[in-house]
Amino acid sequence: MATRNVTKARGEAIDYSDPEVVRARDQMAAVMREMNFKPPCECSHCLRQYRTLDQQDLIPFVYLGHVKDAVSLAKSYSRSIEVDRAFLRRKISESGLSILNRWRAGVGKRKAFLEKAKPDLYRNRNPLVDIPSRVEQLRHQREYRMGYMLPYLNVDDLSGDPTKLLGLLTHRTNCLPEEWVPFDYAMLWSGWKQCTLAEKSADGCIVMHGDQFGQWSTFDSIAVHRNDACGAPRALMILESQQTLLKFLRDLTTVILDGAKPSKSLKTPAKVISTDPATDAIAPRGLEVCTEWSQFLNADQKKDQPWLSFGAMFSNQPYSAAPAFNIDTMIDIAENQADEAQDELWLLQTDLEYFYKRSRYHEATWFDKIEKGPHRPNLTAKEKFDNIGFIMTLKVILQARDWQWLLEECQNVKRELQRSGSEIGPGKPLPKEYERALGSLEMMLRRSLPYHQLNLKRHLIRSPDFSKVFKVTGTAQQQLLGTALILELRDYTTLHRDDRIGWCLYQLTSNFDERHVFEPSAVLQYLDDFLDSCPRREAERIDQELQRCISELAAITRMMKLLDLHRPSFRLPSPDILQETRGAWQVLNKLVIMLSAEMGLGSFINPLNQFRMPTGRKDENWLARRDIAHSALKSLWAKARSIYQTMLETNGIPQECIDPQLEWMRQSGSEENAAQSDSERRMVLDRLKAARERASARKAAPQQEECRSFGTQQEVEAKDRLPQPVKTKTKTRRGHASESGSLSEDNESAVEETPPVLYKLKPASTAEKVVRLMFPDPNEDMTKEKSSADWIHFVAAMTTLGFRAEHRGGSTFEFRGEIMLPDTTLAPQKRSFTVHRPHPDTEMGPIIFQSLGRRCNRRFGWQRANFATDESGAGQGT
Repeated sequence: MATRNVTKARGEAIDYSDPEVVRARDQMAAVMREMNFKPPCECSHCLRQYRTLDQQDLIPFVYLGHVKDAVSLAKSYSRSIEVDRAFLRRKISESGLSILNRWRAGVGKRKAFLEKAKPDLYRNRNPLVDIPSRVEQLRHQREYRMGYMLPYLNVDDLSGDPTKLLGLLTHRTNCLPEEWVPFDYAMLWSGWKQCTLAEKSADGCIVMHGDQFGQWSTFDSIAVHRNDACGAPRALMILESQQTLLKFLRDLTTVILDGAKPSKSLKTPAKVISTDPATDAIAPRGLEVCTEWSQFLNADQKKDQPWLSFGAMFSNQPYSAAPAFNIDTMIDIAENQADEAQDELWLLQTDLEYFYKRSRYHEATWFDKIEKGPHRPNLTAKEKFDNIGFIMTLKVILQARDWQWLLEECQNVKRELQRSGSEIGPGKPLPKEYERALGSLEMMLRRSLPYHQLNLKRHLIRSPDFSKVFKVTGTAQQQLLGTALILELRDYTTLHRDDRIGWCLYQLTSNFDERHVFEPSAVLQYLDDFLDSCPRREAERIDQELQRCISELAAITRMMKLLDLHRPSFRLPSPDILQETRGAWQVLNKLVIMLSAEMGLGSFINPLNQFRMPTGRKDENWLARRDIAHSALKSLWAKARSIYQTMLETNGIPQECIDPQLEWMRQSGSEENAAQSDSERRMVLDRLKAARERASARKAAPQQEECRSFGTQQEVEAKDRLPQPVKTKTKTRRGHASESGSLSEDNESAVEETPPVLYKLKPASTAEKVVRLMFPDPNEDMTKEKSSADWIHFVAAMTTLGFRAEHRGGSTFEFRGEIMLPDTTLAPQKRSFTVHRPHPDTEMGPIIFQSLGRRCNRRFGWQRANFATDESGAGQGT
């Protein structure tokens, strides 16, 4: 044979140009190609399940054999799943209290149970990241096949939190196996991409829903493309993962109950209602558990989340109900992000201190702070302020616009779903317009993801704390950045060892489809674990701007994961999607953003001190300085609006798409903002006038000064207190209230309409202090330093007012509840808003509190007069 002829003695080099060597190599390649498995379909959807012929020429991608009898193998998996699931349901119903009592006996006991049931169970948390970081060779990684297939089965997770096993037992037996298919399919993606699952090829496909679940059939491209069925290689791995999990749960339950005395619950068994916390989807089933079991699980769900957890919504999924697509959850995510972006845009136009603080941050973290070197660009002061001007104006409007577009696409999906009037589910074709709406939403999410990754990368570049991640190798002109930097990763091989946070953030900025890039959900969970155990100084490298950026990327990732769960699957729309009447598709592929240097906003924003709210005593001089600062801010936004309007019109954007966005940029000069400024002016002038009158009276009657000073001192001490609740009813006439809140001197018959008191708060309580910080006394002089409060006090105050804080990933918390509103005082109304928890310090200063107060005023109409102090008050509405 040719292989014998080309064999060389040890140490003798092989001449690869030798015809005998070439012929032998070609013969071996031909044999390998004959052994390769040809995918039955090579569309983009199916190539996420099959290895291409070209890939199979590489050793890591080779199938490790071929399943000759896929029918029998699929049947054996399905039968095992059915038997083990029935066994677990029976044991939970009969001996649930015994399982509960023995399992929650302590960490040591739980580890002993796990060791006996599965001695080779992977020990460390988050195997999808931990295994590749510890093992180099692919052969060794394949030894941890179960760790890749079922990453949530590990000693650290299961022994550390007793509710996780109870959640697995409850929801894996309460939900049908077919309901878990989308989640189990997603769990296999990392192992398949990194070639660690060592799968075998197989012919045909396997049905993944209904009465035929787990049955083999010849390859049906329509069913596979809808995910009603899966190609046999991937489907067999899904069934194997479910069978492996249920067998593990059966073995562990047997170990736990071994030698246990029967313990009967004295309480009535309760039916389980499986709820997915990521989607709020409810899956009622017939499983019955003892009341103590359900109470133990429910009590754990009420515990506070970690102080900063970006991947909590992903890490809790295996132990909850089977995750499912839910358009209302996606609308909720997009709506919260859009509202927050709109509030940000509004604050930057109307709040001087907020604008000044944000602009100073961007000045302090500008590119001129990066390390010096031969490739460091020569950045001028003009470029610096041109970019800051863009970041503080047009970048914010583009961000608000993009979240609004995502919200509109989600709402369009819901409209089409309601309009279809037919049941959507596996085995049925999707209505055409509904499928088009789903496809356009996915296209919008795919477009948004790179933008948020680029935003995160910009923060990494500018932060000296992450200088080990990237190095600058040159410059280039790019849209949205002006003079942009060409970057290169310093040393990936040592990055994980030297900088765990930097490694995680680099992973989040990379293309998730690349083989060596980890899934974002796994990276976010790994980042959570590290931040929870690392020194405070290390965690402080993630500043407040960076954590907000990661939170937004996590929100986009979560929406994409939810959309991937839709069954049946859908196709992306054709290029004619650009003809849609919704604003996003009227603008996309038409708008070309000018460079920041071409906008020339630097001259309007430099110097930054011109936007700072003046401090000191509120008098005529203070008002003049305040008006100058507001005028500068108004001029900046007027220029930004003019530039943006010209940009839109030049690119041929329809006027109906231009007007709403321009309206967002007119808030600095709005009538509402002008009225508020005039009201503050009148209050200051009235206060000065009253003070001067008192001073004149004191000079005229010095003998009465001693008596009045006592009363004046009492007024000073009570100045910061909220107003007392009105004890008597005062008749007022609507429509005649003064805009400034004071009676008109020219018309004494004009009667002011007193704002209703919505909440009574105990004096000196946490809620009263927080409300005073959110709604400061307008008559109070401006000082550089004011009181502050901790995040936990803010949460407690919002709870007193009727809100409940829910962690939504990263630093984002949603406050949702029923609250009192000025215009509907008869009954509480459902409202919500999002707040980012401060980091690294949880102390909240006056700027944060006043911006939150202004947001609540804009959203709910709340003002200082709506809150009063009362010894008997506890936050209840009046």
